[in-house]
Amino acid sequence: QVMGPDAVKFVEKLTPRLLSTMKVGQCRYALLTDHEGMVINDPVVLRLAEDRFWFSIADSDVVLWLKGILAASGFDVRVEEVPVSPLAVQGPKSIAVIRDLFGDWVQDLKYYHFQP
Repeated sequence: QVMGPDAVKFVEKLTPRLLSTMKVGQCRYALLTDHEGMVINDPVVLRLAEDRFWFSIADSDVVLWLKGILAASGFDVRVEEVPVSPLAVQGPKSIAVIRDLFGDWVQDLKYYHFQP
């Protein structure tokens, strides 16, 4: 998770994907790349607030990579690991399963959006 006054500027240094135009409640698939353009990871990025982003990572120590970049950058942000585990539910019955678990409102979610 990246949060703080410089969150937008910081996260846009990590990926070639434009993230500043995201609305709160929106997600985007993004490649995290190093200074030579090599892919570090490919998370789904969620905009939790105007100054807060969360990288949904399936594996790796991206938080350590983010903290390393932050230490050398001077951006006014805080990087921390959030104690959550993403779960992907896929398949022809996935919407029905999620609806049964969480209610009918999930049917109204657009692709790459979440309920803030």
